[in-house]
Amino acid sequence: RHRAPFFKFMPRVASSGHKEGRDAAEFINTLCNRPHMQRRDTSAPVDYRPSVNSGELQTLEVKVINSFMLGAEGLPREEDQTVPINIRVHDEQAFLLQEDYTADPVVSSLIMPRQDEALVFVHGFNATISDGSCQLGQFIALGNFPPHLKPFVFSYPAGTEVFYFCGREGGICERTQIDFCGFVEDLRKSGLNKVHFVTHSMGARILFAAFERLTPQLATLEEQAQGLADKTVVSTMTILNADYPRDWFVERDLPMASKYCDRITVTVDTGDQALVVSEFPLWKYLGFKDASLKVLGKYNEPIDGPVDIIDGTNIDSNMHSLRHNYFNLNSVVIQDLYELITTRRPAAERRTHLARGADDIYVYISAPTHITNK
Repeated sequence: RHRAPFFKFMPRVASSGHKEGRDAAEFINTLCNRPHMQRRDTSAPVDYRPSVNSGELQTLEVKVINSFMLGAEGLPREEDQTVPINIRVHDEQAFLLQEDYTADPVVSSLIMPRQDEALVFVHGFNATISDGSCQLGQFIALGNFPPHLKPFVFSYPAGTEVFYFCGREGGICERTQIDFCGFVEDLRKSGLNKVHFVTHSMGARILFAAFERLTPQLATLEEQAQGLADKTVVSTMTILNADYPRDWFVERDLPMASKYCDRITVTVDTGDQALVVSEFPLWKYLGFKDASLKVLGKYNEPIDGPVDIIDGTNIDSNMHSLRHNYFNLNSVVIQDLYELITTRRPAAERRTHLARGADDIYVYISAPTHITNK
């Protein structure tokens, strides 16, 4: 039986002697259709096809809208740019020659594959690894995160309703700390030396309990500036509705973490009812040393240090009565976290979904559900 040639989406070997680039029609379609971070406009039709003869050169003018566009240095671009893209036709297909598109930093940043990075989620209390995977999966799916971000869940003995403090102590024990550090080291050995930490609720305790033990594996900000590649780089650290003593974070953890990560974000909700349990005065009489301390995820008070505080108290869609677990359902929160993780922009530059409030506390731009048009 006659076999069909290679499918069109399979790699092809060009016989003209030049380096084969990326199919132009695919590239133009990608430019037109990328959501969120790569929203942009182009002067080329969506189903562009080459209109010149084989071997000839055609130039397209592609307009790149600023939006969330990143430059070659990883810095936000605020201005619109028109980029000339040279397309050479060969065997009835159009290609972007590698030597052409790598010469322009804007085009290169669009086409060249980004280095894989790890997105590590540490779930909260009363959650299994299955629960954590579902939460992270929902977050990744609704956010339409790019494929270079590889999601991972770090799970631990998180306890149940009756055994709250057992879960809390089990999460910060030495065994869990050793396992967490070994997990991050395994990521680095696998080629994932850039990590984004996202914790929810009690997950903050696991991260901060292990962080001091983890520091020998991490590149400091100075080492990152020098381009050292033999250590793990913490790209972002996002602490959601943290069940963690606020004083500990301010006095101990933030000064230590800020030596290794310059994009630390804490989300709070003054109406978080689940965190009330951590502040119940009775716990201190039962011998728990951090009981009745102010919980980090419940207070929208400024913190003197390199951290962005985002208050989600005004969010009321996709919200349950406890107001504790909505980061993976509310579209405004998801889109802001998408921009934070993919672009590393600070809250002051994420103006699409955030507004600056009093004392440099940021709030989500979201109308309450009870407000409607007449």
